[in-house]
Amino acid sequence: MSVVNLAMELGKLKMVSSKDPKEQFAKKATFAAGFLMLEQLFKSAGADVFYIDGKGDKHKQVESVETPYKTIVAAKGNPEKIFTGHIDVVPGNESQFEPKQEEDKLIMRGACDMLAPVAAMAHAFEETKADNVWFALSDSEEIGEMPGGIITFVKLYEHLLKQHAEFVCDPDGGNGEIVLGQKAVKLIKLIATGKNAHASKPSQGSNAILLLAQQIIYLNQFLNGSPAGFIGVREGSTNSHDVDDVTSTVVTFNGGKQKNQVPAYAQAEVDLRFWPEQEKKILAILSNTHFGSDILSIFSGINVEEIFSIPGWIAKDTKQIEYLATLMHKFGMPVTQSLSTGNSDASLFADIAPILMVRPISANQHGPEEWVDTLSLIAFNRLMGALMTDAIANNTFVNTGMYIVDSYGHHYGR
Repeated sequence: MSVVNLAMELGKLKMVSSKDPKEQFAKKATFAAGFLMLEQLFKSAGADVFYIDGKGDKHKQVESVETPYKTIVAAKGNPEKIFTGHIDVVPGNESQFEPKQEEDKLIMRGACDMLAPVAAMAHAFEETKADNVWFALSDSEEIGEMPGGIITFVKLYEHLLKQHAEFVCDPDGGNGEIVLGQKAVKLIKLIATGKNAHASKPSQGSNAILLLAQQIIYLNQFLNGSPAGFIGVREGSTNSHDVDDVTSTVVTFNGGKQKNQVPAYAQAEVDLRFWPEQEKKILAILSNTHFGSDILSIFSGINVEEIFSIPGWIAKDTKQIEYLATLMHKFGMPVTQSLSTGNSDASLFADIAPILMVRPISANQHGPEEWVDTLSLIAFNRLMGALMTDAIANNTFVNTGMYIVDSYGHHYGR
């Protein structure tokens, strides 16, 4: 089966993940079909295949997993070359689960994120039968990673991975270019407590909704440069607010129970994104630590709770990046680079091994006409095979005269 056909077969399965464990478990057979398709390829490559459940237990058969979320692991030799990702997709209309080819485009849900790239990696492993390759693919990345996802895999094998891993490849970012870093994510809950009163006499109460709204507005102003220079933009600025600056996005807001009553309670969830070098000051803000007398406490009268946090990362090893660029050039892929405002499972490996993030040329991620360029997908398939068969640590890199990249993503032509 060709890599394009394999991608299309996976795309037909409608593997839409759900945060509701009951809904996810009801789709057990659908996800099992996708996992079994990949399991067959992994076993053909000579790998030991097993599944990790939400408790951290291992199962030889996907049918025996009784938790809603799981990860398939293919292990051959030592985990020197790690390939990770996910097989779940976001919702779409029915036509998006009927893959079609139009000229050089494969159009389907998951063409970009990330069934087609997963197909290319699995296909390359089956073709090369490379040694010292491990795969870890989950069914819950699109809903924030659940117990049984990649986070569980990393916890179980962190020591072994740190001993052997030369790189972690995750095709969950970019558009045919090398991604040199991803922002950290911190989701926080802000809770304001006021005092009830009749709506006709607001002076006798304390409006929690108004208090929370004012504090959120101030938080956004503060993180976007007021007072100027407190956070600052990242070193090696790209002159893009979304990329360079700390961003705060209110994702939920609710409060109040009755129309004729001053609300005594309100809460909101705020998505914060920032670079690793900005984290210290973010934590200071959240803990109300003051940097200078001119800075007021942002969260006066507000309770702050962290819902979850995912680390960010910046590529620091130029050898791995240069080698990846050399292989891309070899297979006719454009060699460009970017920084990502998003986040992915790759962040879970940030303290384990260098991250190589690249995927085929594609567009409309999560959109109605999500597509991947089929020629780029084939080139990506060959690129993955090359990464599997030629370990970076054992490669003698030859200066091609292309470029070097420093730890902050600065580009230097040679």
